[in-house]
Amino acid sequence: MKKIEIACFNLDSAIIAQNTGADRVELCADMLVGGTTPIIETIQQAREKLTIDLYVMIRSRGGNFVYSDSEFEQMKSEIETIKKLDVNGFVFGILKDDNTINIEQNKVLVELANPFPC
Repeated sequence: MKKIEIACFNLDSAIIAQNTGADRVELCADMLVGGTTPIIETIQQAREKLTIDLYVMIRSRGGNFVYSDSEFEQMKSEIETIKKLDVNGFVFGILKDDNTINIEQNKVLVELANPFPC
C-alpha cells in the first residue's frame, strides 16, 4: 500500500494535508530557503491537531547541506528538545564539502533521535 507524505510549512497546510488523505506530514519552516526546523510552538500545535504521523525537519538554515560545528550542535540540540514533543520521527541530511554523505554526522543524529525513525 502506498503512503503519502506531504511537506508542510505551517499548521494550516498540515491540517489540509491530513484532511485530504496524507498519511504523514513533514513539518518544516521557511519554504523560501528549502525548509528549516520549525519553531517549538508550531510543532506543539501540529501534534495537538494531527492524528497522522508527524515528522519534523531538522535543518539549522537554508542553502547547502554542509554544516559548521555550531550548526551541527544546534541540530543535535533541536533533536533532543523535539523528541519530548510526541513526534513520530525526524528528517535531515548532512553532506561533506565534496557533496558526499557525511555518514559520521548523520549517524550521530540518528543515534541521538533513537528510538524515532529518521
